[in-house]
Amino acid sequence: MGDLTTTLKPQVEVMKRSPETLESLIRKLPDTTALAPPPVERPKPQRARQLDAEEVA
Repeated sequence: MGDLTTTLKPQVEVMKRSPETLESLIRKLPDTTALAPPPVERPKPQRARQLDAEEVA
């Protein structure tokens, strides 16, 4: 795995040549002033029930 500089260098060169590409990517980012959506209500995990000897095959 290369260091961050060599990893990002080709990407930076592309962005220097086409700033409109960078601007279009920035427009796709979510609005930083908007509130985050509320967390989704999910059921809490429960304990597994112990099987009786008759239930075990």
